[in-house]
Amino acid sequence: MMQSYILARTVLLLCLLFETNQVLSQTKKSKDLDLNKTPPPEDGLEEEVIRSLPSIENTSTTANTGKEAEVNQKRKKRKRKAEVDPNEKVERKRAYAREKSRERRQGIRERRLAGTLTEEDKRSIELEKSTKKKYNQKNKEYIARYYSDYRRSHLKECAAKLRRWRSANSKKAREACKSNQDGKQ
Repeated sequence: MMQSYILARTVLLLCLLFETNQVLSQTKKSKDLDLNKTPPPEDGLEEEVIRSLPSIENTSTTANTGKEAEVNQKRKKRKRKAEVDPNEKVERKRAYAREKSRERRQGIRERRLAGTLTEEDKRSIELEKSTKKKYNQKNKEYIARYYSDYRRSHLKECAAKLRRWRSANSKKAREACKSNQDGKQ
């Protein structure tokens, strides 16, 4: 009796293993996912005609290559325009800071005229005055040299302009010179 029980159990186990092996082998089969083929008629009538779908290869991706190239070129141009020279970037920042400080000072001037200065405005005015004083004290020689050079170069430029004008307009220059002499006498 024990032997028949063991034999029956092994037969059942073998059958179960056989069935699971078949099920697993069916699921492991690679499915053919080619969309260009017609699907097999499963539940349809034999007389029914099944038409295949248009092939995926004929999509519009190949037609858009010209547009894509154009878009890519435009994108590259935008990138090139966005790439800014570092010196230019620094100059832009300085210009922005100058503009903002000009606006702030303008606001302070307007509030001063209206008589509505805040404590913060008063502090910023005092700070600005003190920084200007410190700068002028530290750089007295440089500032004096700068202004004297500026005056000298400005006078030289004016004299050069006058000489050029006189050489270009000699008649007018003589008349002007005569009228000046007549006016002095």
